[in-house]
Amino acid sequence: YTLIVQQNQIKEAQNRLKIYPNPVPNNTFEISNINVEKVFLYDATGRSVPINWHHNGTKNLTVELSEALSEGIYYVAVRTTKGNNLQRQIVVLD
Repeated sequence: YTLIVQQNQIKEAQNRLKIYPNPVPNNTFEISNINVEKVFLYDATGRSVPINWHHNGTKNLTVELSEALSEGIYYVAVRTTKGNNLQRQIVVLD
């Protein structure tokens, strides 16, 4: 029973997680609708990409890429305040 409840909570959190704009045109994007503890960004090879992130006074989070990235697909990993680990794919444009 506990495992089913946890899976449902993760699925619900995954459905609420919003990342925009996507594609990311200017090295900045926002995460909304979720209480975030930590954010990570990875390239297609699994290399961790440095980012800066902060709450912007609302429930939203602003994420700024610390370096200019090559155009391509990247993965945003989010750890929620409830301990759930969620992942989304984003596209970075030059």
